[in-house]
Amino acid sequence: MIGLLLIIRKNNYSVNLGLIGAGKWGTNYIRLIQNMSEINLCAISTKNNNYSNYQSTFSNGLKYYNSWKEICNIKNLNGIIIATPPDKHIEIATYAINNDLPVLIEKPLSLDIDEANEFYKKIINKKAKAMVNFIHQFNPIYLEMKNQIKNMGGIKSIESIGGDWGPFRIDTPPLWDWGCHDIAMSLDLIERIPKRLSKEIIKGEQKHLFPKSQPPQNVKILLEFSNNINAKILVGNLMKIKRRYIRINYENAFIEFDDIKKLLSVTNSSGTRKIEKIPNMHISPLESVIRHFIELIINGNNGNIDLAVKVTEILSRLN
Repeated sequence: MIGLLLIIRKNNYSVNLGLIGAGKWGTNYIRLIQNMSEINLCAISTKNNNYSNYQSTFSNGLKYYNSWKEICNIKNLNGIIIATPPDKHIEIATYAINNDLPVLIEKPLSLDIDEANEFYKKIINKKAKAMVNFIHQFNPIYLEMKNQIKNMGGIKSIESIGGDWGPFRIDTPPLWDWGCHDIAMSLDLIERIPKRLSKEIIKGEQKHLFPKSQPPQNVKILLEFSNNINAKILVGNLMKIKRRYIRINYENAFIEFDDIKKLLSVTNSSGTRKIEKIPNMHISPLESVIRHFIELIINGNNGNIDLAVKVTEILSRLN
């Protein structure tokens, strides 16, 4: 990733991106990209009236468009970031790839597995470049954890927790909002599809208390894989404190990743060892996502739509 950045700067390569949707996550992209000199955010389509506040911060100019289709028809764009509610993801992404534009899509890919499967077929047929922002998989700590486990043997089980108080969204159920991350990490680590799965709602609130959102809840998920491997997941938007934790258990050891504490450690018969040297720790997870998207645009690798479809299928079965 750092090597890619050096190549971009050496060749004076400027990546022109368009952003569709400037709500909370869209705004996060704007704030980050404005400090990345090798990337030019040149077009935004949003219903958020605050977009004009950012126009002066982009040296190459930032234009606002009323229609997302207008952005997808801009000739000099290298890629599109889609940060809309999930019911619009596939429609916009399909239009973009038909215009030969790589796409970075906010999670979840879709709330409809049939729609996700059809989109995947189009990606394959067109050899299009597309990825979904499962942001925790691009976290430098998670990437180092994957490096550490290469010599630890076969995984026996995974335990993970992800949640907070909120967000309370009208367009995305908390199971999909939070669960997609932990399910994506479990599939990424175990590298297979679960044979059985189940969920249990362990905490919920009445709809009338949150009339403008999907019913809030905390959910336990169990994914059972072959060879007696399982992933136990707790996610939700009714947690008193923010949590982002994963533990991978082996025969005689385990490794823990706590993103809130910025901690990675390995425990075995010799005790607990904290991993001190983590490459690219100065890079935020979202910046890492954008770096991987640039790599996808330039080199055509690191797309993860196949994983995104599998996550959508599992969430559909749990729904």
